[in-house]
Amino acid sequence: MATKAIRDLKGRPERGRGKFVNIECFLGLLLKALGLLALPAIFLHIKGASIDSPKLMQQPSPTQGQAFLEGCIGESHAKQSTMHCLILAAALAVGVWAYLHHCDALRRLERVVSSFGSFIPKSLVNDIAIGRRGSSNPLARIHARRVSIMFSDIADFTTTAESISDRDLLLLLTSYFHVMTSIAEMCDGEVAEILGDGLVIFWNATDDVEDHAAKACLAALAMQTAIPLLNETLVAEGLPRLSIRIGIHTGNVLTGIIGSQHRLKFGCMGDAVNLTSRLEGLCKHFDVGILCSSDIIDDAGQGFVFRKLGLVQVKGRDKCTAVYELMCSVGNEEEAQSGGESFQEALLNHDIDQGSNATGQAQAARDKSMCFRLALDAFEVGTISQALQQVVAFLESYPGDGPAARLQMAIQAAEAGGACCSDHLVGGPRAMKFDVK
Repeated sequence: MATKAIRDLKGRPERGRGKFVNIECFLGLLLKALGLLALPAIFLHIKGASIDSPKLMQQPSPTQGQAFLEGCIGESHAKQSTMHCLILAAALAVGVWAYLHHCDALRRLERVVSSFGSFIPKSLVNDIAIGRRGSSNPLARIHARRVSIMFSDIADFTTTAESISDRDLLLLLTSYFHVMTSIAEMCDGEVAEILGDGLVIFWNATDDVEDHAAKACLAALAMQTAIPLLNETLVAEGLPRLSIRIGIHTGNVLTGIIGSQHRLKFGCMGDAVNLTSRLEGLCKHFDVGILCSSDIIDDAGQGFVFRKLGLVQVKGRDKCTAVYELMCSVGNEEEAQSGGESFQEALLNHDIDQGSNATGQAQAARDKSMCFRLALDAFEVGTISQALQQVVAFLESYPGDGPAARLQMAIQAAEAGGACCSDHLVGGPRAMKFDVK
């Protein structure tokens, strides 16, 4: 999946419509000319018939009567046959002309729908075009749905943007967005917004998408896998390397066309959208590439390896949220034994953990997750000294691990009575506080 998105970045020549359009225009002009020429022909034929009509008023001699009558009848039949042919030719020309105009109108409508489909979901454009969702009542365009949401952005984008020219910045963002949006669409995601260097992507917002939480996870893994491949292309063009942060969450929202009578947009509203944005921001604090909620784990099934990083309390939320790092997928064979067919097909279509490395990578991720969980559990139940010993041992095995470094800071703050952690419940697990907007 990631490789295919990078291949598509090189582009391919657009299939032109020039020859077809030229032939179509020529045929249209020809049929118009035939239609216009047929009308004068009919008029002249009728006029000629009216000029010759006095011949019928002459009284022929008895000996010539029968021959004259047969000649007149034959001439009349010939003229009528000619006139019928001209009328049919004119009708055919006008009919084909109208058909071509009708086809051209349909093609224009199709191009409009396709163009607007680059801004809002194509299924929504189709519904608006046929009036299915064209109600004047704004509330009629809003629906309550359970969706999967992704927020992503480029790490240190401000610094990157300052270091290159505007032209190079445009080239960099165009290449980046092409790859990321292609991956999202391969996983049945709808790109709702492009916010500077960030993307907002929804699953199951407009059309029903099976296993949308799992497909959001697949898309996140594929995006992270595509970044090193994309960086090779960027470096070859003299552009800086990129790294991205992704937050994903599943929750209930209001989705549809929102706004005022003068300005509308497609999007989702609700606490789930806000939480997803917070998760993406927390990636920086935990130094991970993909951060997700427990709701994603509940809906995604057993096809992935997650590592619990702790309970967090972000600014603006009273409740604490359990956050997890999405580490990898478990591989095709294991998912075939535990999951449904539709998700298996989706897993087979991506190229993140293929071959013999998939099982080994998944097992290594599980071992790392379980080892980290020992230190985290000790911290959450309040056995600070044991938690400190566990996290030190973990860092010896996995030096430079971002979540472990953050946990060590939280443990040390708790040991000193600092404010970076608090009791989630009375006598309950401890939570880490973050001021993430």
